[in-house]
Amino acid sequence: MSKTHEENPMNRLPTRLRLEPLIEVIWQVQFEPNPETSVGDLLVGLLYSGLKPNHREIQLHPLPIAGVPAAIVQGDPNLRHLAKYRLEEPDSPLLYQVGDRLITVNCRKPYIGWEAFKARCLP
Repeated sequence: MSKTHEENPMNRLPTRLRLEPLIEVIWQVQFEPNPETSVGDLLVGLLYSGLKPNHREIQLHPLPIAGVPAAIVQGDPNLRHLAKYRLEEPDSPLLYQVGDRLITVNCRKPYIGWEAFKARCLP
């Protein structure tokens, strides 16, 4: 009796790789904010409040662009999509970045796998 396509071990897709080639995985959303509002300053507070109960050691780090006046950042296309804040926990591969036009979820080594990473990005 012959094996079907799915039963053949050579046709199965791996769920984990033994030698992980990924250094960092990034999920990013870009959006156009209301020009009257500094969305990054609001979003980082909401994200921090949402993460803090389950991530007691999470730390908020302002990035250098956070100190640049909004008028300069919004007027320069090279600065508009930069993250202003980073949220990370010691000893965790995950970090979150927030700017006035973007949010990212990053996973550094060790990679936690697609299902766990996807759950962080799209709860």
